[in-house]
Amino acid sequence: MAVNGTLNAGHSHNHYELLAWLNENLQTGFTKVEQVCTGAAFCQLTHWMFPQSLDLSRVRFQSTNMVDTIHNYSLLQAAFRKVGVVRHIPIEALIKRNCAVAQTFLQWFKVFFEENNNGKEYHALEARGGQNMVPAQRRSTGEDSKTGNDSHRYWAITTQSLGDIVGLQRTETPLRGINISGSTPVSQN
Repeated sequence: MAVNGTLNAGHSHNHYELLAWLNENLQTGFTKVEQVCTGAAFCQLTHWMFPQSLDLSRVRFQSTNMVDTIHNYSLLQAAFRKVGVVRHIPIEALIKRNCAVAQTFLQWFKVFFEENNNGKEYHALEARGGQNMVPAQRRSTGEDSKTGNDSHRYWAITTQSLGDIVGLQRTETPLRGINISGSTPVSQN
């Protein structure tokens, strides 16, 4: 069973310290906190602490789109449930690459990792089959990188009360509300 980390003033690290810690442990090259928003780094750290909780071969390390990112957070949520972690994952803000939210979640994750890592040796690059972890990049345009089509750039994410992702749907217009319960339709006007 996991020890739920508690973030307090004594655990405050700036983003340079957080990225140095992450890059050293996972053999990555992140330069900005919002680059970890794909969820792949959090999945691998969870695998390091609790290998039975997450199948690392299912993590999409080359995540460059929202579907892959949502997939990674679904894996992380399932792993948290398996090991008894009670922590809200701010998925919607992370998907939007919110720097402040990403830094706060990474800060908590570092504390969580330090409280649960038993010091076992782990070779991160080898564990992920030599795959690079592609840092999440914000596109300067709303175009789909493969097709150049910008008509399906909005996604409706349906979650349950604990934040578990239960649905994903493309829309042509941005949604005004967020459907948290999964039962009430969100208006599109």
